[in-house]
Amino acid sequence: MKIWKRKEKRSSLSVKDLYDLARGRYSQTTAGVVVGPSNALSAPHVYPCIRILADSFAPVPLHHYRRLADGGRQRIYDSAIHNLFRIQPNPGMSPVEWGDIAIYHLSLRGNAYSRIHWLGSTPKAIYPINPDQVQARAGSDGAAEYVHTDSTGKVTVYDARDILHFKGLSTGGLTGIDPITANREILGYAQATAEFGARFFAANATPGGVIEVPAKMDDEVARAFVDAWKDAQGGDNQHSVALLDAGMSFKALSISPANSQYLEGRQFNRIEVGAMFRIPPHKLGDLGSANYSNLVEQNQDFINSTLLPIGTRFEQEIQRKLIPASAWGTDYVEHNYNALLQGDPVARYTAYGSLWDRGVLNADEIRARENMNAQPDDQGKTYWIPLNFAPADAERTPQPTPLPPTRAVTPELETRSKSKAAKQRRVLTDSYAGLLEDALRRVVRKESQDIKAAVKRTVDTRSTANLKDWLEDYAQDTEYTTKQLTPVFAAFAAAVGPQALDEVQGDYELTPDMQDWITGYIARFAEQHANKTVGQITKLITEIEAEELVQAINQRLEEWQAGIGDTGTTRAGKIAAQESITFGEKLARTALIAAGVTRFVWHTNGSDTCPLCQELNGRVVGAATAFVPAGDTIDSDTTGPITRKTDVMQPPLHPGCECSVHPE
Repeated sequence: MKIWKRKEKRSSLSVKDLYDLARGRYSQTTAGVVVGPSNALSAPHVYPCIRILADSFAPVPLHHYRRLADGGRQRIYDSAIHNLFRIQPNPGMSPVEWGDIAIYHLSLRGNAYSRIHWLGSTPKAIYPINPDQVQARAGSDGAAEYVHTDSTGKVTVYDARDILHFKGLSTGGLTGIDPITANREILGYAQATAEFGARFFAANATPGGVIEVPAKMDDEVARAFVDAWKDAQGGDNQHSVALLDAGMSFKALSISPANSQYLEGRQFNRIEVGAMFRIPPHKLGDLGSANYSNLVEQNQDFINSTLLPIGTRFEQEIQRKLIPASAWGTDYVEHNYNALLQGDPVARYTAYGSLWDRGVLNADEIRARENMNAQPDDQGKTYWIPLNFAPADAERTPQPTPLPPTRAVTPELETRSKSKAAKQRRVLTDSYAGLLEDALRRVVRKESQDIKAAVKRTVDTRSTANLKDWLEDYAQDTEYTTKQLTPVFAAFAAAVGPQALDEVQGDYELTPDMQDWITGYIARFAEQHANKTVGQITKLITEIEAEELVQAINQRLEEWQAGIGDTGTTRAGKIAAQESITFGEKLARTALIAAGVTRFVWHTNGSDTCPLCQELNGRVVGAATAFVPAGDTIDSDTTGPITRKTDVMQPPLHPGCECSVHPE
């Protein structure tokens, strides 16, 4: 006897999905369910995932910025981009509504399109287009073009500049992969599981128990009894008291292992579908492995791993389509995720305190982040640093910290061999010079690549103004140089500091003041290096005719990396040889001052010392006094006089100098 029959299922696929199904683009999943972008929203957890993505990303503000000559940036409020993404993308919707549609299309189809309405060269509106109505193809010139067939059947072909195309993961770069079709087995299993559960509970097909009778019942009597039992115990009468007679008994049944697996499967579906959209489980209501501390980390990871990649795709497409190519070097767009990154008040205020007393933020900037007005009379505009909370433009030399009596400079220490200490420092300097050269080689290589690319974009035989403008901006960008040099300088300091303090039997400690000094030194070096790089190229622009400029610049870039002259010294090698001495001696002197040393002696190393340095050998000065003050002349019989433009507080006196400074 047939207990149930399969219910006839109606397709919920769109016409396009049905067409794709007929062409073989979609296929029935192993679970027996056909899944496509048009019916995916009905699959478990898909709608919540897309809603979370849209609600999290669409409200994030997109700002238009312009780089300034001093390295800062200015937010642009009177631009078309600001109007489109902060006020109104088109007369029919707000920026958040436009963002919701874009995320919906991108999540289900792997592509989101918006038509740009131009007024001359200015974008005045952007209108979302249903991805089902768009076919992207490569034009005759290789650029993308978009064929749009609207609901009336009208066909319009748009150039790439007329369409904002946000695409997901792509195999060829023309269109994004359809994420629903790529993950149809996951969604098919989830949908089949949900349908099974719905049928299970709708029909209540699994009984809570069975009724045993002492003798066989006639079929007609059995059917009548079953109908009567359903009337008495079904619907609203479930769990009411039942009366059995004629020797009948009720035997309860427990839930089967298969049904237990069904419940676990539902839980697994949530995690799998969430992973498909890169949604962490706790945002879908699964708090099984969540606690207060890791929720903060998971929310941060959601921003970094899910929202930032989406935001970067949007920023780059908007940058290249809505900002003129002539302004690419100065103008850019960027999402502001600060609102999402704010923690609880205690953590937020603690972070503000750390930024304030390091001179990173002033009081007015902190108040602005908390939606508060600035303090009156510019009281909140001063930056402060942790030197007794002095203004940030005050002297930043670490304050001397007296050593305990057992570490004071004693007569025995005064007799310690300066040659031995100098030799130890020179070994450290030479070893870190190689590491510094490796880091600088990477910096010089990147600079050469960037300048070559800029020359290719901007230089012609008529004008070099664009290249000059680019160089001015490039001189302000020291992030890569700082990133490459910081680990080397930090390790160098950790080696030289203890060696210098050993001369006074002291222990080197990386105090906040010393860390600030090291950080400031690296920042100044990176800035000076960038200015020298740009200065060399700018000088070529000034001295060389435009027709020969490209060749001259390329030759200079090759010399930087390949070496100059008979020695073949590269630019990185030359800078590293000089800078390893400069940083090592400055750090040693600064660490010794912080340890309480007040007088220093100049020491030459080796027998092959130049006459100028020999003139300084053994000279003793106070901690605040220069060995050679600015403007003074030092002379020797063999080399002639040399006049210093700046104070010489420690070696090197000149390029190639290998002298050192020590406590008296």
